Amino acid sequence: MKRLWPAKLLLLLLPINILAQGNNQQSKPLYASDLSSTVSGTKTTYIELIKKIIPDLQIDPNDADAAIAHRTVPFKHLSENTPAAALEGDIKLDSVEPHWIKSEGRRVLLLELDLSAEQANQGTNYEGEANVVAAFTIEPSIKLLDVMDMKTDRFTGFWEKPSVFALDPQNDAFLMNSSHSNAGENYSDLTVLFLNHDRFETITNIFLFDTQGCDATFTQTPSFSVQPGRTRRYPNVVVTVKVRKEADGPECDHPKRGYVNVYRAVYQWNVIKREYRTASKQLAALDRFNQKRL
Repeated sequence: MKRLWPAKLLLLLLPINILAQGNNQQSKPLYASDLSSTVSGTKTTYIELIKKIIPDLQIDPNDADAAIAHRTVPFKHLSENTPAAALEGDIKLDSVEPHWIKSEGRRVLLLELDLSAEQANQGTNYEGEANVVAAFTIEPSIKLLDVMDMKTDRFTGFWEKPSVFALDPQNDAFLMNSSHSNAGENYSDLTVLFLNHDRFETITNIFLFDTQGCDATFTQTPSFSVQPGRTRRYPNVVVTVKVRKEADGPECDHPKRGYVNVYRAVYQWNVIKREYRTASKQLAALDRFNQKRL
């Protein structure tokens, strides 16, 4: 065991962009006409996997570019502590996007399903839509590990900077972002997740608020790194958000100077609670700063 620590420490000290290079390969959406194609390196088709989530999925006989269904398997929602429930009704699969991660040393395929259905996320500003992420192992046989609706705002998808980063040599974290924009304001709900015992677990959730205007041009840029933790189960995850306020231009009545503030929190794996926690108050301070600007 002692021989492994130098390699682990070297990995944990690497910049996060290097850690992500192996997994953060460009992924492109797939559509109904692509679902009969096989997952790279396997004989398994995408539609075989998707039917583990939407058993009655079929290509629309009147439109080869549309995939339709009427019921999903039960799944939970990222932001709600409610029992898993199936989505029923006229369901349309708009697109699928694959991403690979590692979990407990295995290759795990994440499929992001962009769904349309009247009963999806009722009572929200994104009613009629769901963004479901499912985790699969394919070898030696197909197994659906977990599935969850990740949608918390109008537009949802994998964060691109990066989409995936390494927690340690055996496990990856991945990032989902839900956002919307209006009148020079961009709202982002960024969630860092990983698979723990084959279930999606949240490491942290970060609200980012970019704005434009005199004395109000702010950009908020998150970054992530890892460091050795107190336990051998999982490393610490360091979350840093750089808040840059741009200097006002001459068009502003009372131009003010720019500045940069940095907010940082270290998340540690709590063995008893079996979840990531932080004692830092800095991201809570960032939340208060953003709430005052809403």
